[in-house]
Amino acid sequence: MVLNKTRKFLTLEEMRKLVRVCQSFKDAQDASARLYNWLARNRTDILADAEIKNKGVPLLAAMYETLKARYKVKDETGAG
Repeated sequence: MVLNKTRKFLTLEEMRKLVRVCQSFKDAQDASARLYNWLARNRTDILADAEIKNKGVPLLAAMYETLKARYKVKDETGAG
């Protein structure tokens, strides 16, 4: 993933978790707050390197839009 000219690598499981966060929200504002919280708990390096200082940074909304549009995660039964 490239954020503010910073290339960051995520594990498959991390990507799945981020996509699930995005899929569970219908708008970028709510999803941005959740993405920020997830990154603050799990990948503070991404927040620091991409200079994401708070939940209102437009980059989080762009991340939501991109992840939601480009990626899908199957549900637990494998049907989705």
